[in-house]
Amino acid sequence: MIRHLHVSNFILIDKLDLNFSAGLNIITGETGAGKSILMGALELISGERADPKALRRADQKCIIEAWFAGENERTDAIFQEEGIENEGDIIIRREILPGGKSRAFVNDSPVTLEVLKKIGSLLLDIHGQHDTLLLAAPERQLEILDYLAEAQPEKSQYRLAYSAWQKALLEYQKIKSRKEKEEAEFGYRQFVFEELEKAALKEGEQEALEKEAEMLRNAEDIRLKLHQTLDLLDGPTDMAAGIKMAAQSLGKLAPFSEKIGPLAERLNSIRLEMSDILGEIRNLEDEVQLDPDRLQAVEDRLSLLFQLQKKHRKDSEAELLAYLRQTAEELENFQALDEMLSAGEKAMKHGEEETRTAGARLSKKRKEHSAGIEEKMHRILADMALEKARFQVVTEDTQPGAQGMDKVAFLFSANPGKAPGDLKSVASGGEFSRLMLALKTMLAQKTAMPTLIFDEIDTGISGEVAMKVGVKIKEMARRHQVFAITHSAQMASRADAHWLVYKSHEGDETTSQICLLSETESLEQIAKMISGSKVGEAALQAARELISGQG
Repeated sequence: MIRHLHVSNFILIDKLDLNFSAGLNIITGETGAGKSILMGALELISGERADPKALRRADQKCIIEAWFAGENERTDAIFQEEGIENEGDIIIRREILPGGKSRAFVNDSPVTLEVLKKIGSLLLDIHGQHDTLLLAAPERQLEILDYLAEAQPEKSQYRLAYSAWQKALLEYQKIKSRKEKEEAEFGYRQFVFEELEKAALKEGEQEALEKEAEMLRNAEDIRLKLHQTLDLLDGPTDMAAGIKMAAQSLGKLAPFSEKIGPLAERLNSIRLEMSDILGEIRNLEDEVQLDPDRLQAVEDRLSLLFQLQKKHRKDSEAELLAYLRQTAEELENFQALDEMLSAGEKAMKHGEEETRTAGARLSKKRKEHSAGIEEKMHRILADMALEKARFQVVTEDTQPGAQGMDKVAFLFSANPGKAPGDLKSVASGGEFSRLMLALKTMLAQKTAMPTLIFDEIDTGISGEVAMKVGVKIKEMARRHQVFAITHSAQMASRADAHWLVYKSHEGDETTSQICLLSETESLEQIAKMISGSKVGEAALQAARELISGQG
């Protein structure tokens, strides 16, 4: 419930600080006194957009702040999600700054309007003169039906199943679309894979082939130079034999000087190294052969590698090999799409089955309770002087949607002999208001309701009907805090707290004020509402009778 409301620099309000109580708070006042301004302040607390023109003084900011008593379990999830502290009272503040910008805070934490609307909807239920049109919306009627039928568990199960089905359906469509797209490229990928795999590519092959080709092209010159080298080292001069003989000769002189022995050893090492070199040169000479067929084969292989690189825009056989692996992986993934598509189709069908099963349970609950809801509505409407009214809940099977597998329509007729029809076309303003009040009366019995605010719900009714509507709102106020803005004396007589909105004039300035009336002041105000500006004893007696419930 709202404990306190602070308003400053808002339209005709300079500054207000109001402390509210539980029960039925009635707000009265002459037309234009500022009752709608108070409604506008509460709507801003609920998350409505701010109008820069709302500033009373354009150079000062407007502040609207409301204190809501106690912790509210319904807001806990939002507070946790948004990181808002929740240690008792909930304080909502709106600020409209000079220049038009606005800010919103909950327990001093800045929040977006979207978050404020979520929280505000759980704290305040504002019913204005034109909000009855919302009742005519099918989605709103379905929401009301589910609350009245206590179908929230079935609806939650349905929504989980429907959400899973839609997710599976979306995933299936994505896989199917991907398969159709990749199917067009499959043939080319398969050709690339077969072409590269047939080429039997090897890492480092190109470099080795280029070296071999260079040797084959120069084989004759290489063999000649190798032969010449052998002649120099092991030819007629027999350099190796000379080194051997020199080493032996020095070896004989070793006893005569310690320096000669190491020299002999060094010559022996040279002789052994030269022997190895000569062996390797002879091997190379044997290996280097004039082989035109091999040269042609190597050049053909290199030509193929170069052609593949140019064709596929790669710089080496290493890049071709990477491209081959990539293509093989893509082909494998494409072939796996068939299995994924099959699994996706299975999940999609299972999701639809689960959704239809949950939807059938939800539909059954809705239809089972429709007759009982109609009966209760008839009793409540009769209490508000609509004894002959007929209210029907009509459900029609539909394909699964976000709210279930039903289309619902509330039909109404205020007069006997006239078939119930769509609410927009058959209910007058006063009848619509009572219909909305009847539904909210039932909702208040079924679920925890926020503070209820009715803005002239008695429009179009008077006399005994207004009294009955007032009694019904009074009953609701026993369980919930209720605010009712009214011009009806009958409604005002039901107040637990009676507030008067009036204009105050000081010099050239006009401000809107609101004050809590005492019992005597409330009596006089109700008498004034009955008789006009002049209050006589007859009007006072009529007001007393209304308050006592005898009027």
